[in-house]
Amino acid sequence: MGSPHEPASPHGPRGGFTLVEVVVSLSILALVAGGISMAFRMTARSMEQGEAAVHASVRQRARFAVLERSFRAANPAPVPTDNGNATWFRGDRGRVSFLSVSPSGAAPGNAFRILSFHEGMLPTGEKGLLLSERNPFGTAGVADDAFDKGSRVVFPDASGVRFFFVSGFTAGGTMETEDAWDAREMTRLPVAVGIEFTAGGETGKRRVVIPLPVGVNQLPDRRPPHDAGPIG
Repeated sequence: MGSPHEPASPHGPRGGFTLVEVVVSLSILALVAGGISMAFRMTARSMEQGEAAVHASVRQRARFAVLERSFRAANPAPVPTDNGNATWFRGDRGRVSFLSVSPSGAAPGNAFRILSFHEGMLPTGEKGLLLSERNPFGTAGVADDAFDKGSRVVFPDASGVRFFFVSGFTAGGTMETEDAWDAREMTRLPVAVGIEFTAGGETGKRRVVIPLPVGVNQLPDRRPPHDAGPIG
């Protein structure tokens, strides 16, 4: 039996950790916590980017829908002009205006509106492809300068906006286009309107082309609006 004053064996059990072991353990724990935190941040950033892309896609589809509904609602009914009543659909490379029966643009008691699409800037500084509308039976009638009030932006930051007008298609399906259209001279609406503009994005400026059937017309082998490629 050993003496109660006999020193403990150096190989016996220990009651704690050394300072080195504590430091190493804390360092490993910090590395693990840092890795988990970084993974959470990357996941959150990826989710935010995904949500932003989805929202941008929804906004883009809504803008295309505004254009398509507007041109689909083009109507050949005559409206008062300086030279009597006439079908109103007039456009050139910089602006297109036409009579519409779109419910979304109807004034109280009158379903007809003259819509005008053109590039411009609002007093607030917003710029892009603008949509203006007016009552064709109002005091200003169908004068172009009457559309410059009450505009709203359809495609923000769109620049270099150009229109072309499809008069028909060849037997091979090739579009026959015009740089301008006046229904008073053509005596009818165009088959379709094409809108080209340069749009900005994270990958740089790109040219966008949108084919839009007018009224009840159908486009053969119709394709959705497409990206014509980067600029420069």
